[in-house]
Amino acid sequence: MDEDLPPRRVLLPGAPDPGEHGIGAYPLLLHVIAVAARNFPTLALIQLPTAAATSLILLLGAPSIADPPMDRTASYQVPANEWLVMAGLVLFLLSFGAWSSAALVRSAHAALTEGRALPFARAFGAAVERVPSYLATQFLYGLMAGLGACACLLPGLWAITAFAPGLARAAIRPVGPIQALREGRALTRGRFWSVAGFLALELIIVYTLSIPLFVASFVLPHGEPGTHWVKMLLNIACGVVIAVVQLTGYAALHERLEETA
Repeated sequence: MDEDLPPRRVLLPGAPDPGEHGIGAYPLLLHVIAVAARNFPTLALIQLPTAAATSLILLLGAPSIADPPMDRTASYQVPANEWLVMAGLVLFLLSFGAWSSAALVRSAHAALTEGRALPFARAFGAAVERVPSYLATQFLYGLMAGLGACACLLPGLWAITAFAPGLARAAIRPVGPIQALREGRALTRGRFWSVAGFLALELIIVYTLSIPLFVASFVLPHGEPGTHWVKMLLNIACGVVIAVVQLTGYAALHERLEETA
């Protein structure tokens, strides 16, 4: 980020003024939820193909992995063909999955700044050229978080917070992965704990939205055909809602940090 440029002070439409150099973590989260709810059909449609394909691939191609037995004392083996299915799923997530994620960030960014989310075709069209940078940024971000977590956990938590804006920046701005992470770090400098508070609040929301899926795993009988389909539908629904809220949050955090830099 060019530090010679004047700071932006155009607030996200409808969001409360956080004050000088603040982000207002809790009010910003409420604004994210409101924007996500108001634009949910458009945003959900962007994530739905990825969520549905992922669940179907797991259910039909790797049922042992998708629905493992709850009794850990029972003999349990994953067939070799299911590991091949998982490898294919990883490739799918690294290609179309990254594209849909970048498209969702772009659509959410439009909803936050212009008041209207980008529709399906426009969002994917706007995101296609950002996919390589976005994917590389995700990889580097995860690598730093993983290596930091191996070093007594705290460095990993620091990296997750300090470089978080780089993810949305790689999808929104014409920057490479290294530049996106470097500028993301510049945006959090001096406001680390405010960013950490916002990410912690988002994490609480994510865990709350995951409760139906956790409950179903314990309540529904294992191995029944109907159980697989119920879990699949719950997995799709939870995955879509979580992605919409989480990625809208990342886009909002990036904009709030940039406008109050």
